[in-house]
Amino acid sequence: MRKIKPVDEWVTIRENIRLTPRLLKVSFDFPKLAKIARPGQFLQMAIEDARDPFLRRPFTVYRVKRNTIEILYEVVGKGSRLLSEKKKGERLKIMGPLGNTFTMSLKKRIHVAVGGGVGIAPFIFLGQRMPVHYFLMGARSKEGLLPNAEFRGLTGKKIFATEDGSCGMKGFVTAALEKVIREVGDAGKLYLFVCGPKKMLEAVMEMAERFGIEGEASMDERMACGIGACLGCMVKTRDGYKTSCKDGTVFNFKDLLVD
Repeated sequence: MRKIKPVDEWVTIRENIRLTPRLLKVSFDFPKLAKIARPGQFLQMAIEDARDPFLRRPFTVYRVKRNTIEILYEVVGKGSRLLSEKKKGERLKIMGPLGNTFTMSLKKRIHVAVGGGVGIAPFIFLGQRMPVHYFLMGARSKEGLLPNAEFRGLTGKKIFATEDGSCGMKGFVTAALEKVIREVGDAGKLYLFVCGPKKMLEAVMEMAERFGIEGEASMDERMACGIGACLGCMVKTRDGYKTSCKDGTVFNFKDLLVD
């Protein structure tokens, strides 16, 4: 894929709403970014026009609607807390798209997206651009799961798993993956896309290796610069350490080394 130069502009918030007690969604018009963004890519967001917080925050592109970009997030620190307090009409500075993309040219495969909590975010955009046959989402409780309305327009089958059993299957998202493997019958037909907490990634990749399933992982590492300069988001691969932001965030399972 040809490398696309990121754009960097101030945008105005269209809406900033809470979907569940844990998950929020912010949207803004950014025609240039909406035209060139691809599934798996992310953006760097300056939340305040000030030095605090000094660093921009990375967010995966969640959905694109014509000229509008949507971002799914949860409050995990100061930056995301400040974002959650932003109102319609306030401004954000956005740079993107950054990073690489998921493989879009797969043929005769059953595409399975596996997301842990907010890790489901890149797969809504993916489902807009190619068939995703299964959306598997895991969380501690139903408060961390996307509402069904957020899957509107996507045809893939949804399977939820919660650790406390408050919604869907009780247990980890790997239980949902086992269900899909049994349902399909031939694991070799599957192709996985996965994003979420490191332990979840490791568990899914271990299952994939055990069943002979190929796939790709979006590595949700902490980022500072977003362009590969600070080397703060290194990922261990078979070719040595690589930056999650510039060399990723998407890596093929066969290229990754997990501890």
